[in-house]
Amino acid sequence: MYQKGNCVYGYKGLIGRISPIFVHFSLIVVLFGSFLSALNNLKAQEMLPKGEVFHIQNPIQIGGLTNLPNLSARVNDFWVEYEKTRIHQFYSNVSILDPYGNELHTQTISVNHPLRYKSIDLYQSDWNLLGIRFQQIPNSIIYESPLFPLEQTSKSWITWITTPQQTFTLLFDQFQNTYLIYDANGNFLDFSQVGESTLFDFSVLDLLPSTGLQMKYDPNIWMIYLGFGILMITACLSYLAYTQIWVCHETTHSWIGSSTNRGKLKLEIEFENFIRALEIKVLHTRFALKKEI
Repeated sequence: MYQKGNCVYGYKGLIGRISPIFVHFSLIVVLFGSFLSALNNLKAQEMLPKGEVFHIQNPIQIGGLTNLPNLSARVNDFWVEYEKTRIHQFYSNVSILDPYGNELHTQTISVNHPLRYKSIDLYQSDWNLLGIRFQQIPNSIIYESPLFPLEQTSKSWITWITTPQQTFTLLFDQFQNTYLIYDANGNFLDFSQVGESTLFDFSVLDLLPSTGLQMKYDPNIWMIYLGFGILMITACLSYLAYTQIWVCHETTHSWIGSSTNRGKLKLEIEFENFIRALEIKVLHTRFALKKEI
């Protein structure tokens, strides 16, 4: 409240008056951040086997002013978590490396839990099985054989192993340590597990998985988040009413006025209650003066 001579001025809810200014400012920040992100962004996709060291080299979307980040990383491990024979989640343990191969940051990522490092986000997007590692029993030589996906079934693979005696067909379903063995004519022979000996002259030692990583680079995303944060706060504050009141008094008369930008009905009620309170105060004052006289 302010007073000058016989006049009094007061206000409340000033934040509701200036908030629309910051609402427009936040929209400008969002638009400017989106403009910079459109010019300087990167999205890449990599399908990497376990143990592979990789760089960002397969961009599927890149801005006009974007330089490929100098990032080296390694897929340390990959595994799938099952719940009641259904895939619940799949994980990749990834390390960020410096130019000399030293680990700078290590994190296990999964779907909706990315790795963030210097404006670069690594997301878990997909997975696959590339092949198997098996050993022929007579000569103890270890071989690797590729896996081929079945078109009619999701996440199922098939491969063939040829030994001096015959050719076997191996069928793998999901990322599990079990597989089915068939002969060359498609007759079922056995059900076995990875790492265990079979009834035949070979043994599957390991599965060779690969993980699908999606990389996003957007150094200006913070500006967009900041703009939206300011927008949400100031948009709520804009609903606060900004109310002003003036009171001027002369010798025999007083003038009272008020205005608001929102809630005019509420202001009318408060203004009428204020006038009534003043009338009661004046009447009490006059009555007290007459009583003294």
